[in-house]
Amino acid sequence: MQATIQKWGNSQGIRIPKAFLEALGMAENDLAELSRVNDHIVIKKVKKESKLALEQIYAERLIR
Repeated sequence: MQATIQKWGNSQGIRIPKAFLEALGMAENDLAELSRVNDHIVIKKVKKESKLALEQIYAERLIR
C-alpha cells in the first residue's frame, strides 16, 4: 500500500485507511506511539492502562 504525505496546517500527515487500522485493532482517537528505526517509521498502538479500584490495589498489596 502506498500513501502520499500531505500538508495539514503547519505539519504533514499520512491518511491511514479505516480497514487497515481495523485490521490492526486501532481506531480513531486511539493513542499511538511513533518511533524511528533506521530509515523506517514505526507506529504502535498505546495500550490503555486499566484503572484499578482502590479495593483492587489494596487486595493486590495484601497478596504480596
